[in-house]
Amino acid sequence: MYELGQQMVAYYWGDWKVKFIDAHKWFDVRFYQKIDALKAEIEAAGGEFDAALLDDGSYGNLTPTVLPSPGTAKWIEPPVNQTLTNWIYAARSHATVKSKWGIAPANRQLRGRGSSLKAVAPLEVLVLDATVGDIWAVEEVQIDGSVKIVLKRPYIVWAMDLYSRMVLGMVMTFEPPSVATLMACLREVMKPNVELIQRFGEAKGATDGFGLWQWLILDNALENIGVSLQLVGDVVGFQVDYAPIRTPEYKPWIERLIRTMNSHLHSLPGGIPYSPDILRAKKLDPRKGAQLRLKDIRALTDHKIIEYHLDEHDGIGMAPARRWNEGLIEFGRRTIDDARAMNLILGRYKSRTLTASGIEFDGHVFHDQAITTMLLNDLARRNRERGDGDQSATFRVHFFYDPMNVTSISVINEYTKEIVELPNSDEFYAATVVSFAFAAGERAKQALANKVFHSREERARFRAEYERELAAKLATDTHGEGKRTIRTIHGGPVLELQLVPGDRIVDDLIDPSISGMPKARNVPIKMALSSKTGDLIIPKGRKPSTKSKNPAKTSQVKAANDAGKAQVEEPVTASASDTTRSGGNAVDTEAMLDELDRLYNM
Repeated sequence: MYELGQQMVAYYWGDWKVKFIDAHKWFDVRFYQKIDALKAEIEAAGGEFDAALLDDGSYGNLTPTVLPSPGTAKWIEPPVNQTLTNWIYAARSHATVKSKWGIAPANRQLRGRGSSLKAVAPLEVLVLDATVGDIWAVEEVQIDGSVKIVLKRPYIVWAMDLYSRMVLGMVMTFEPPSVATLMACLREVMKPNVELIQRFGEAKGATDGFGLWQWLILDNALENIGVSLQLVGDVVGFQVDYAPIRTPEYKPWIERLIRTMNSHLHSLPGGIPYSPDILRAKKLDPRKGAQLRLKDIRALTDHKIIEYHLDEHDGIGMAPARRWNEGLIEFGRRTIDDARAMNLILGRYKSRTLTASGIEFDGHVFHDQAITTMLLNDLARRNRERGDGDQSATFRVHFFYDPMNVTSISVINEYTKEIVELPNSDEFYAATVVSFAFAAGERAKQALANKVFHSREERARFRAEYERELAAKLATDTHGEGKRTIRTIHGGPVLELQLVPGDRIVDDLIDPSISGMPKARNVPIKMALSSKTGDLIIPKGRKPSTKSKNPAKTSQVKAANDAGKAQVEEPVTASASDTTRSGGNAVDTEAMLDELDRLYNM
């Protein structure tokens, strides 16, 4: 009896799909199988099988070691289901929960909490996280003189200083979390937020959050895995740490911030205050009340951030703005000595070959005669290999690019330890800021139309036609397709190429304020790249599993890769797994508008 019960308990805790009712049935089937075997054994010995409990009311032994004498054999009933459930509950422990649900739920339920990470100074630890905003945003699209309203949920990237709980950066966009959105958020962290200062003033230090961090903690989700952030940290001089996947308790500080900010979004028109199940049960549709554009939601959220900075925080026992200001006075503010170089490298990492014609990347050629000549000469001094005098020199270089800006890339000059901006050789793309995805869709449509544009006027007119088609497509897209189309539209041309407010950091001596409060001192930090003596080592990073669910497709890809390996390649100093990835992750592939390509190729 009890041996069978132990087997049932092991069956329940060994498979996450097994429920209580499944364990009960499993026990009953095997219990009655043993009863039938016992019945056959007794009857074969000449005994009688009496379907009743033993005289003393006990369950007795299911399989007696000594066969009962003829005429005295009794049989027993199985335990009731509640007894079986009690046996299962009695075996609940960290080991059994881990066996059934995994290590994370087991630790969350039955493991004591250790001391959380603590920071002793401002900008020591910066925590990044991304989430889908609990609100529907309105996107207005102009189609043939009429306005079409499209509703989409935005993504929000948060950057929080662990020491003070100050929000140092926030990016709200329709772009899913990726290296591009994380870098955009980090750009906000490293520069003063001029827009907030202009709107709210000093606000007791609530608008003063910026600086250079020492340690970066972010989600180990698939969209964040790669070498870009690790390489930026190596060049600039900060550490990168990844929180375990789907483990919010590892970074409870920013999870609390997200809950606070989501409660603010719930109160706005179009806010989503409940889960989908509750909304369906209550027959509520938040989309019916949506009326705020993305920039309006951002502006209202800025008000909430200022309020959050000035309210007392239970975790630190004071307002975040006060904690921040006191910490800056004691420890100073870390800033980057070259804000321009820092802004250039906050992008996605790639490695390509530099030739006398520049660098070819993603269908574009980045080249300027003077800059390319300088890079070739510097790298020739560093590279001691003897080349062919009849051919131009080629070197493998590392660079960063902004997926939302096709005008230039930022090349690392490993000889001078500087960041060099190399412009797009196409004057049309060098003059206007568009995303790589927008440019790819534009070129795909141009190729489909079999048109070759030579003059700038012709290309500009074709671009306007492409934008109109995107707007018309957005009006009929599904929710998922519409978000991709919106991201491409937002990656379209910017009217004027100019510095974003706050891109310039000026260190100056300022007299004490009227209140007599001392001012924080800035501590300019040189990039770690300038002090490196050896080669730049590219981190291998961690990549998601490449297992394919389609064996046929996997074999086709392998065959194509084998064919490509037959070609002569330039020597690569970085890891092949990092430098040969064309688009990064699935999100980037999605951002290249597969739907648009499908539409135009029909």
